[in-house]
Amino acid sequence: MTGRQGLSHRCSFAFISPPWYCDVVVRFLEPASWRMQWLKHAFAISPAAAFTPTQAEHELVARLCVELVRRNLTLPASILLESFRPLSGIATQAVIFSTPWFATVTDTAGLQTIARLLERPGAVDWLLEQLQNVDDASTVTAVRMSGDAPPPHSPTTLTH
Repeated sequence: MTGRQGLSHRCSFAFISPPWYCDVVVRFLEPASWRMQWLKHAFAISPAAAFTPTQAEHELVARLCVELVRRNLTLPASILLESFRPLSGIATQAVIFSTPWFATVTDTAGLQTIARLLERPGAVDWLLEQLQNVDDASTVTAVRMSGDAPPPHSPTTLTH
């Protein structure tokens, strides 16, 4: 078999297209081709363990967490972050979209830093961890100052 007849077993549209076209289509659809390998990883999300915040992000989140804990908004902030976890990309776009309205109240550099932070995988987990750490630290400080419980590792807590 030569010409179009030889390709008809590989390409059903060989009767209307040149023979080289069928070879290109077949090569493009081969599972071992680089295009198929690229397609398998085109929508892959990098693991959250690879997340490392910058110094500016760390400072901004620390200030934000202290303010949330001071105003007793830890639980609502945690619920909001957990609910936006699957939609963090859309939340980022919402922050960018609303930047002009918030510009009168706060600095836009902080909003842009938060938007860049939320774009990255693992940021929500890190934010929740930072918020919990600040909340735990403030709770321990409040208990120590109120005198309701002895400080940890004191002789009265270590006795059995």
